[in-house]
Amino acid sequence: MARGLDVSPEFRKLIIKLYLENRSLRAIGQYVNKPHSTVQGIIIKYTETGDLSTNHYQAGRPSKLTIREQRSLVVSVVKNPKITSTILSQNVQEGMQKQVCSQTIRNSLNNAGNHGRVARRKQFISKAYKKKWLELSKMHLGKPDPFWGNVIFSDESKFNIFGHVGPLKVCRKVNEAMTENNIILTV
Repeated sequence: MARGLDVSPEFRKLIIKLYLENRSLRAIGQYVNKPHSTVQGIIIKYTETGDLSTNHYQAGRPSKLTIREQRSLVVSVVKNPKITSTILSQNVQEGMQKQVCSQTIRNSLNNAGNHGRVARRKQFISKAYKKKWLELSKMHLGKPDPFWGNVIFSDESKFNIFGHVGPLKVCRKVNEAMTENNIILTV
């Protein structure tokens, strides 16, 4: 039999039936027209596990985090997209008593569709300022373009009052760049 091909469940049942009748491996192999090593592997698996199913191959190392723990990570990132993977790994260590590196956290979030991106910058405009801006624009609705070229707006200058200068990353899904949680407000 070629390597990697599975034996059908009917053949497995027949091999086990013949094994339970105390036939030799070679006799069983000749009867079902399979090599005795294949017959031996099926019998060993049956005696160890009691299972007649096909071989279950595991691709790679098992995950350190369960599906439930991965979901809780996604929930915490949705609540606070600006949280870092290092802080999340510390939370996992404290809350779930598991030692997980920050790259594992990032991998599980990436698998869930949350990727780390640099947050977009957007002007911070208070509700009172929005209301005044709307009144001003309604009052000067019919003015020509040269009039607006001479107006100086107060939001054209850069002040750093929110305490962060460099690029700040957020963990977000696709097409969520301009949601309120995923932007950095500037003045």
